[in-house]
Amino acid sequence: MLLEGVSRYMMMAEIVRLIKSDCEKYFGKKTLSGMLREYQRSKGFRFTFWLRLCSSNLVLVKFFAKIMRRHYTIKFGYEVSEKTSIGSMFAIMHIGGVVINDKCVIRDNVTIYNGVTLGGGKKMVKFGHQKLGRIAG
Repeated sequence: MLLEGVSRYMMMAEIVRLIKSDCEKYFGKKTLSGMLREYQRSKGFRFTFWLRLCSSNLVLVKFFAKIMRRHYTIKFGYEVSEKTSIGSMFAIMHIGGVVINDKCVIRDNVTIYNGVTLGGGKKMVKFGHQKLGRIAG
């Protein structure tokens, strides 16, 4: 899981693990064939897939993933930075109006619906940054 103090750039094995966990959150299955089939159906999964690949340590994968993430940001109305710390089993369920600040920490098993804004501007600095999800313990 990618949280505070951990490098933003991950090995592909860790990224694939996170993508599989996201697929399980969306569809209840982790198989490659199921993932490819559902990639076409779910706009949120499509965006999350490319968002995860933006943290790759491979330059070419990262470059193409950033282009695709930007495309889906405009198309679906999701504004989530690739710098945001996001744990496993993350899902965005509806199109539009999702804004998440890059300093937010999203832990495991979190579902985001439309019309959600996490983070803030200069007025929110005194409150700190949001941490969403349960702490394992």
